[in-house]
Amino acid sequence: MLFRQLIDIGAIIEDNTDEVQILRQRIDEVDKDDRVFHLTVNPTLDCNFNCWYCYENHQKGSMMKEDTLKSIEKFVKNTIASIPHLESFRLSFFGGEPLMGLHIIKRLILAAATECKANDIHFHVSFTSNAFLLNDETIDFLKDYDISFQITLDGGKEQHDKIRFAKGGLPSYDTIIGHVKHLLTVGISVILRINYTSETICSVREILSILKAIPNEYRTLLTVDLQRVWQDRRRNLDNSYTIAKHLRNEIRSMGYRVHNARILNGVNNSCYGDKLNHLLINYNGDTFRCTARDFNSAGRTGYIKDDGSVTEDNRDAKNWMTAKFSKAVCHICRIAPLCGGGCRKQAVEHLDRLDCYYGYTSDDINDFILERFEERFLNQ
Repeated sequence: MLFRQLIDIGAIIEDNTDEVQILRQRIDEVDKDDRVFHLTVNPTLDCNFNCWYCYENHQKGSMMKEDTLKSIEKFVKNTIASIPHLESFRLSFFGGEPLMGLHIIKRLILAAATECKANDIHFHVSFTSNAFLLNDETIDFLKDYDISFQITLDGGKEQHDKIRFAKGGLPSYDTIIGHVKHLLTVGISVILRINYTSETICSVREILSILKAIPNEYRTLLTVDLQRVWQDRRRNLDNSYTIAKHLRNEIRSMGYRVHNARILNGVNNSCYGDKLNHLLINYNGDTFRCTARDFNSAGRTGYIKDDGSVTEDNRDAKNWMTAKFSKAVCHICRIAPLCGGGCRKQAVEHLDRLDCYYGYTSDDINDFILERFEERFLNQ
C-alpha cells in the first residue's frame, strides 16, 4: 500500500525517468498559462511615507500623464481582444503609493471592467498600498469590484509609528488598522504583511490582540504574511525566525490564513513576474517584467507606444522566458521541484554564474524540506 502511494506521488520512479524534463514542462505549463493576463501599473513613484528599507527611488511629484493613460487603456482593450483563451484579467496597482493617483486608478478600473464584461472575462483588482490614504468614498467605489489589498505593518504601534509615518510626522498605525477593518467589513480581502527585524520581531505580538478582536466572519478574508526585512535577513544567528514561526502558529490557530515565504513553492505558485502574460507599466510608459526593482529607465525592458502596443528593447526581455531553471546546478538540486531554479529576475541578472545565486547551503536545503513537510502535514 505505502509502496503504491509513493509511486503515485512520484517519490519512487523508474530509473530512466527524465525528472529535469518533467520539471521543465511543469514550469512552462504554469508560467506560460494563457488563460490569465496580469497587468501592473505604477500611477506614480511618489510616496507619502519614507520607509528606511524601501528599495525604490521615490520621485516627488511624479504622476502618470494623460497620453500614457490613454495608451494603457488601448493596451487593455487590445490585450483582452487578442488572447483567444483568456479567462481572467488582473489589474494591479503598485508604486510609490498608488492611492496618490486615485484618478488614474478609477479610470483604469472602469475601462478594464467594461472590456472584461463585454468579453465575459473575470476581472480582479489588487493594490500594494500603505492604505493611509484610503477613505470611505474610495472604499465605497472599490467594493463593487473583486478587490484585494496588500497592506504593511511594521510591528506594534510604537515600533510601526517610528518607521511608517506620513509626511509631517503623522503616526499611521491606528489609521491603517482602521482601514484594514473597514475593508474586511465590505468584503474586500487583505494580505496583512508584517515586516520585522531582529529588533522589532517581539513587538509583533501586540498585533495579535487586534487579530483576536476581528469577528470570526471576517477572518477568512485576511491573510497574514510575516516577512523579515531584506536588509536584516543575513543576521541568521539570532532567534527571529523561531519567534516568527511561533507567531505564525498562534495566528493560524485563530482561523487566519498564514503565509510563510520560507515555504518554497516556486513551481506551482511562481511569482507573477515569472509569467509570460505579465507586464508592468510605469507612470512614464516604461515597461518592466518585475516589481522588485527601482524602475530606473536604464533597466526597463521596453516601453508602451501611443497605439497601446509594447516594444521590448533590451537583453533582459529577450532572456526572460528562457533563463529560469537553466543552470546545471539546479538540475541536481534536492529542492528543484520547490524552488524551480528561482525567479526569472534573478536568473536573468545572473546568467553568467554557475552556482546557486541564492547561496543555499545543504543546511538551508534541509530546513526548507523540513519546513515544507511541517507546513503541509503537521499544520493541516
